[in-house]
Amino acid sequence: MQHLIVIGGGIIGLSTAVHALEKGMRVTLLEKGLTGRGATHAAAGMLGAQTELHTGEDALSFALDARKYWHTFHAELENWSGIFTGYRQEGAFRAAFDDREAADLEKLAAAHEKAGAICRWIDSPDALLPDASAILHFPEEAQVDARLSAEAMKRSLLHLGGELHEDTTVTGYTKTAVGWRVHTGSETFEGDKVLAAPGVAGLPAGGGPDVYPVKGECVALLPEKQPFSETIVTEDVYLVPKADGRIIIGASETPHDTTEHVTAAAVTRLLAAAVTLVPELASAAVHETWSGIRPQHKSGIPEVSEWEDNFFVSLGHYRNGILLSGLTGNLLADWIAGHGKPDQLKIFSKEEVRS
Repeated sequence: MQHLIVIGGGIIGLSTAVHALEKGMRVTLLEKGLTGRGATHAAAGMLGAQTELHTGEDALSFALDARKYWHTFHAELENWSGIFTGYRQEGAFRAAFDDREAADLEKLAAAHEKAGAICRWIDSPDALLPDASAILHFPEEAQVDARLSAEAMKRSLLHLGGELHEDTTVTGYTKTAVGWRVHTGSETFEGDKVLAAPGVAGLPAGGGPDVYPVKGECVALLPEKQPFSETIVTEDVYLVPKADGRIIIGASETPHDTTEHVTAAAVTRLLAAAVTLVPELASAAVHETWSGIRPQHKSGIPEVSEWEDNFFVSLGHYRNGILLSGLTGNLLADWIAGHGKPDQLKIFSKEEVRS
């Protein structure tokens, strides 16, 4: 049985570990803190294949497939773990408020229609959102609760026989004649293959993929009743209604900022944008504020590659980590298990993201 050591317990590392176990590998996951407590913990959980802007036809096609993958993946996780992932397919709106944004929305609609993805124009946009000049409806958009999904993956990992070491910092790794040794402060782990998915932490020995941190801040409101059930996205803000009654508002973007506090300026801007979009939210209780540090690749797209022989990396998923985690984890686990590099992952290869 091949032994895979996974460095990093965010949504990407967890998903790949779970899929590798499902394919018959032995898996040991090493996480420097607690699993799912980094960028994953801060995510709104949007499966935004259409409301997010993806670079190129291949990226859009992969995003659509990734969203579809969650339709069955969430049920598997819930079966293995006994935890509700918060999966909902309520659809989403993307709104424009001036001529430039409307023109961009036209281009977005054309690209999605070409890809065979469903989108519809709202006839009276201002009746839905004050001051909106154009609104596209994406009825197949979905979401999960990122925190619950990460916990479901953790429990699925343990249920399927995986080995988990939290509060374990990797200090380096060494190639051997038959595989790899991964070193921590107190222990050395030996495996046939390694997957590094450490988020913004980067590779412990340096010299890895070009990933940098982007701080994001969010606010959660808890209204007496949610005034809408679909996700709402504009150029400046998104509003994501959750199954537990919250509405997550996000997110600020501050490159190269690794501070953990939430700023008054970010909260003020997010709340103002949300109340302008949906005035009924003015009376909602502020339930929670938080920040997270998301890993962005300098190329603008993630990197999923074999960095060295039997040493794989999956980094830089930025705003799309939750969306891409299921399908990426499945395809990457296939590759690591020895079934060859999947064609779908070639857009994330080391050569592509550097071209």
